[in-house]
Amino acid sequence: MDMLSKTKVLLLLQLLICVLFVQTTFGQNEPDKYEIKTTTGRYKSKEFKSNDFKELKGVDFKNKRFRLVQFYQIPTDELRKEWESQGMILTDYLAANTYYASFEKNFLIKKLKGFVRSIMSVDTQFKKEAKLFFKGVPASAKKTNSKAQFILSYYKNLNPQDILADLKSRGVQILEHRDYSYQIDVVFNESELETITNLPYVQFMGAKPEDPVNETYDYRNTTARSNYLNTGYNGLNYNGEGVVIAIGEGNGVGDNIDFKGRITELVSTVTTSGHKVGSTQNAGGAGNIDPANKNNAWGASLLSVDNPNYATLYTSNNLRYTNHSFGVEIAGGYDSFARSHDLRIAALPNHLVSYSSGNSGGAVGFAPYNFANWSNITGQMKQKQKSNCSWCFKS
Repeated sequence: MDMLSKTKVLLLLQLLICVLFVQTTFGQNEPDKYEIKTTTGRYKSKEFKSNDFKELKGVDFKNKRFRLVQFYQIPTDELRKEWESQGMILTDYLAANTYYASFEKNFLIKKLKGFVRSIMSVDTQFKKEAKLFFKGVPASAKKTNSKAQFILSYYKNLNPQDILADLKSRGVQILEHRDYSYQIDVVFNESELETITNLPYVQFMGAKPEDPVNETYDYRNTTARSNYLNTGYNGLNYNGEGVVIAIGEGNGVGDNIDFKGRITELVSTVTTSGHKVGSTQNAGGAGNIDPANKNNAWGASLLSVDNPNYATLYTSNNLRYTNHSFGVEIAGGYDSFARSHDLRIAALPNHLVSYSSGNSGGAVGFAPYNFANWSNITGQMKQKQKSNCSWCFKS
């Protein structure tokens, strides 16, 4: 072999070594696309073999069984519709091509061969919110007589009346049912948490969060970017007339001249709150007390509320916009409150929710948003406190 041939062989060997090194190094570091990562941990499921696609066994509810289904690829809308017609409904996405699924007892599991990698039980780690899973029942949820308050989410294809009846038969107290988000606020003995969580129709379980803390903050709107839209200047008078806004704060606003003739008190207690008054002024103050505090929506109709069923007000009072100055406690994970918020907006697409109109923005959240003046509803209903609404609407 001449010198040139030897050189070519050596170069080829070096190239092969480099390729093998890259494949080995980066192949080991490549994340497993089928590893399920949640706030409660990381989980891997065993890939099904051909003979594993058998009829589902175990507890059912109203002839339905519930599982986690992991696909090789995200299924198309056409496939999902076909499976729904046959008795399998994918209700929510989890992670790593995995869905929560509801099966009719007569659904043929073998139809999923070639599409599904594995089918798993919906164990506690996939049902409980992280705080509840790791730390147990928080003080904010505890009540008297060893009872506690929880937020129970059920599968959306079920009849809620069947679930309410079953819960009542188990001695569970029903506080509120939000059909748009498939959630029920419930109270039961702490010792029953595992039993209730493991009921087949329970998809998620969270504890009642901490009560929000108000801040006193006066926001003057005269320098807002839309401050000319409600003055009649150049024929424009977008002052909120015909629009209904709800202010979700504790207590009431009293006989305040800034809202005279435009506000309806719907709170259970009408003790006046300075924070409630300030937040309402932010949304629709007329500037009668202080002309500098005249808000853009000075012609809007206002509802004074305290965490009501907003979906009901949407119909009964033509409600379209709501504000919660405090939202809920700052947290870093997606929970039942965030789910309720998202599903309400999905069910009522004309309903706009604003948070933090009435807060100073000084609260610091979790990384990577561990700084003040940042609002984020990808965590809970919002993660930070920030004044972010100028309230300029017109019907």
